[in-house]
Amino acid sequence: MAGFFNYFFGTLVMLTFITVLREPMLSQKAIAGSSGSSWLGGIFGAFWIMLSILIVPRLGTATAVALIVVAQLLSSLIVDHFGLFGAPIHEITSTRAIGGAFLVLGVVVMGRG
Repeated sequence: MAGFFNYFFGTLVMLTFITVLREPMLSQKAIAGSSGSSWLGGIFGAFWIMLSILIVPRLGTATAVALIVVAQLLSSLIVDHFGLFGAPIHEITSTRAIGGAFLVLGVVVMGRG
C-alpha cells in the first residue's frame, strides 16, 4: 500500500504542477510518437519503491538509500559509456571505474556498520 500511496499522491502533485504551470495535456499523437523507453521511468520507479520497502527493514535506511543511489550511479555509467537512450557517450575511464568501485566499497562499509 505504501507504493500505491506514493504514486497516488505523486500523481496528484504532478497534476497540480501541470495545472498551475499551464502545461498542455498529452495528445494521442504525442503518446503514439513516443518511444517505448520513455515509459520505463514509471516501471523502474515502481520497482525502486517496492525494493525500498523490502530492504529498508533488513539493511537500515542509510544502507538501503546508499545501495539504491550506487545502483543508479553505476547504471548511469553504463548509459554514458554506451550512449543508451540517446545520451551522449562518455566512456568509462579508469578514473570513472575507480570512482564506481569506491561507491560500491562505501555501501559495503555502511552495510557492516
